[in-house]
Amino acid sequence: MTTATRTTSPAAGAVKALVTGASAGIGRAFATSLAEAGYSVTAVARHENSLVELMAELGPGHGYLVADLASPAGLLSAAALLAESPHTLLVNNS
Repeated sequence: MTTATRTTSPAAGAVKALVTGASAGIGRAFATSLAEAGYSVTAVARHENSLVELMAELGPGHGYLVADLASPAGLLSAAALLAESPHTLLVNNS
């Protein structure tokens, strides 16, 4: 699996939240609700096309990481993202 990320600059003062399993179901609902509440959301899931659709729905100031968190490579990708860009809130839904 190829890891891809896309981010846009969060709004000034926005609190950052990382949501795993964000492309569908409860994870998507969390991502949408957090964005509506003013969080800058980083959505993590395995399928880029679903994440791209979610980003279009959320608008600017959000980003995504394509990663399978059941694999060592996916975990390393998520850890690297968090190391370079700390987040305040984690919704671990995967």
